[in-house]
Amino acid sequence: MLILILFTICQSVIVSLDKTCLCTEIFVENDCTAFGCKFESKLCSNLGCSDVTSRVECDSRFDCSFDHKTQTCSAFSQCNAYYVDAEEQCFNKGNQVIGCVSSGKKTGGFYQCTNYLAKQMNYIVCSDQLTSSSCNGVQSDGYRCVWKSISNECVAFQLDSCSDASDLNESLCNVSYCVWLNNDCNEKQCKDFTSQSSCSFVPHLDGDSFTICTWSANQCVELSSVSQLQQSNCSSITLGTYFWNNVKNECIECEGFGKLFLMSFIILIASF
Repeated sequence: MLILILFTICQSVIVSLDKTCLCTEIFVENDCTAFGCKFESKLCSNLGCSDVTSRVECDSRFDCSFDHKTQTCSAFSQCNAYYVDAEEQCFNKGNQVIGCVSSGKKTGGFYQCTNYLAKQMNYIVCSDQLTSSSCNGVQSDGYRCVWKSISNECVAFQLDSCSDASDLNESLCNVSYCVWLNNDCNEKQCKDFTSQSSCSFVPHLDGDSFTICTWSANQCVELSSVSQLQQSNCSSITLGTYFWNNVKNECIECEGFGKLFLMSFIILIASF
């Protein structure tokens, strides 16, 4: 019996991006609109990019992008189809796999966006760089070059695990996934959130899953079971991977809709 109790305490709710709810699975109006869906006649259905009028909402959806020249929201096609007021706004176009940046060219008062890899013309080989000043660029495989002061060498860096940044520097310890403490980069945990407002979820470095956190007894802990959830927080706490079933009166895992709407939902939550 003791072993069973310990197992129950230690387990946590981990959700996957491929289990995002379909609009038609959602029955709560607030959840429906937060997912980028539309709620009409007590039904939740898909909201097309052209239905979105807000620039912030449009760019928060990874399937849509807002063009500042035409002031319209449309389904994302390619980076250079979009024009922005400020160069950094190109980062919000399309999805993170494609990676849009400013082309640096301004015409008619707007900057045209372009694909990151298309702009990255000169690649370097990290190991060929012999000084910290020359160790500044990207390899053709996408790895960033960073200077390792302990061994005085230029190395190819990509954060595959938080410990990869431990012997480098704090700036490489990505705060979304990791925590820098005592010159060491460690995996972030729910307990690292110190306020109820920040206690939400911990993204995994694989980019496909999250550990769900909840505020309990004045501390942030891992959510142990979705059975603890109610209609008011079923979808929001699980990042849209569960929905409230009115017939069964419980929180049910979604069938899955892919990454686009979940990432949109996360961005919308983070903006509040």
